[in-house]
Amino acid sequence: MQDVVLSGNSAIAGGGLYNEGLMSLEDCAFRNNSVEAIDAYGGYGGGLANWGGIDWMDRCVFEGNSASGSGGGGGFGGALNNSGTIVSMNDCVLQGNTATGSPGGGNAFGGGLNNDFGSVTLTHCTVRSNSVTGGSESGNAFGGGLNNDFGSVSVIDSTVRDNVARGGAGIDGGLGEGGGLANGFGTFEVNRSTLSGNLAVGGAGDNGGSGAGGGAANDYGTLYLYSSTLSGNVCNGGGASGGLPGVPYGGGLFIRYAGTLVSHSTIAANVVSGGAPNAAGGLFNLGGFVEIKSSIIAANNATVDAFANADEFAENYSYGFNRIGSTAGLFTAGPGDQSDITAAALKLGSLQNNGGPTFTHALLCGSPALDAGDNTDAPATDQRGFARIVHEVIDIGAYESANNVPTISSPSPITLNCAPPEGMVATVSVNVADADGDALVVEWAVNGTAVQTNAVPAGGPPTDATVGFTNLFGIGTHEVTISVSDSSGCVASSSATVEIRGFVPPTVADCPVDETIECPATPEFGTPEFNAACDSNLTVTFADETLAVSGNEVSKTKRTWTATDAQSNSATCSQTITVTDSGAPTVASCPANATIECPATPVFGTPEFSDLCDANLTVTLAEATLAVSDKELSNTKRN
Repeated sequence: MQDVVLSGNSAIAGGGLYNEGLMSLEDCAFRNNSVEAIDAYGGYGGGLANWGGIDWMDRCVFEGNSASGSGGGGGFGGALNNSGTIVSMNDCVLQGNTATGSPGGGNAFGGGLNNDFGSVTLTHCTVRSNSVTGGSESGNAFGGGLNNDFGSVSVIDSTVRDNVARGGAGIDGGLGEGGGLANGFGTFEVNRSTLSGNLAVGGAGDNGGSGAGGGAANDYGTLYLYSSTLSGNVCNGGGASGGLPGVPYGGGLFIRYAGTLVSHSTIAANVVSGGAPNAAGGLFNLGGFVEIKSSIIAANNATVDAFANADEFAENYSYGFNRIGSTAGLFTAGPGDQSDITAAALKLGSLQNNGGPTFTHALLCGSPALDAGDNTDAPATDQRGFARIVHEVIDIGAYESANNVPTISSPSPITLNCAPPEGMVATVSVNVADADGDALVVEWAVNGTAVQTNAVPAGGPPTDATVGFTNLFGIGTHEVTISVSDSSGCVASSSATVEIRGFVPPTVADCPVDETIECPATPEFGTPEFNAACDSNLTVTFADETLAVSGNEVSKTKRTWTATDAQSNSATCSQTITVTDSGAPTVASCPANATIECPATPVFGTPEFSDLCDANLTVTLAEATLAVSDKELSNTKRN
């Protein structure tokens, strides 16, 4: 059957289509069909009931179909009930379908798909927003998305999300079990798939019903969980109107007297509400046998992450190399196990599209699950279908990291001279790269204080960019640290020093030496030389000072030069020139001796003196009376 839409039909079995023969379906849609039982036997397959064989079912959509019980009977398979063989369901969507037990305590099974004694394989399918609700008077509900009673179900490369298993109301609320999927007595294999955002909640009543297995529940059968993720699933007990509220068990996975293998999988971020003691947010084991290998059961939101054994028959065995959070009850650890790992230490990324057909939790840099597993019998790929053992040793959990740490160049030191008091602007640049082509975040700090963040978009691969930081740096030495990180939290760092030197004052390169000159020479001052590293246009001024003289000093003059730069820094030097007078005046002319006849009066002549250094000589005289002889009346000598 190809390209057929079956919509708005109703029946007591197979609301849209009932099959007991052999067939195949391609590109068909089953919408808003319904079945409602007419007796306690139950209603099967709101969209499709198969008791025969379906070789393949490709790209089919089941939406808004419903299966309801009657007369105390159950509702089986809101979208599809299989009691035959479905060899493969490929790229199908089961969305918004419901299965409801009848009033009077009817149970409900498989809001999306119920598998009785048949077999079915789902590949690249999406099972979302389906619900299963127990009937009033304490009906139970199993498998909000998928339920397997006695048959065999395989889910490969598929997503089971946002489904609900809700117990019916009653004096004692009904059990809500397996928000995503439930396995009764059959075999259920989940491979490279994600169960997320599913809810198992007990029914309300005087005493609330239990909720068990927000993501998945395995009652008495066998469950294999290979390279898969259980995340964000929730388990709640039913509300109580007078008695005790319902007790929730196993936010991610609930096991009751069943065998379960968890291999290379991640069970994280699941929730058990209400703080029930030892309720196990990740995995709760009631009397079952659990084997765990190279898996993560940590970072769940409950009193403990795992096990919380409810009786003495429960066994929890490790094949080794697991990363487990808090535990309660017995657990036989294996080689390479680590326990009591906190969410912060685990370093898981958010549940998101990390490539491949299903969402996963990436391992962030520094996670203890990185390169810490055992390569023995390792699967060929991780959950996404990406190669395992990328960095020589396999990672633990469903995700294999191939991430490379980004790189960052080391900038050269920067030294700037002649800065004004407020400092100078400098630019530090680095080259950042990421071989994986990831988007990068570059963060800058100066002297330990964050100052700038740059976002570098994904590119290439590789991502390659030059990023700069321009800043006004004050005078002094500054440490600029730069870190680059990718989305996995891998960080590379570098640093550089920026030294800002202020204006260097001028210095005296050469200053004229002091001089002493002889009169009548005229003082001639020299020319000083100044050095200025920061100013090529110094302002040079001078001032003269007359100093006191002594002895034969005629004059003493001191000249001081001042060189000033643009920042008012200055340097000075001085030269003193002393003029001396060491030579006596000379006689230019001296009156000749004279002899006069009495009674004439002596009249002395006027001598003439000269001095090159003094135009205002002080001339004094002294007379001496000399001895006379013969006719001499007087003999007077004037000096």
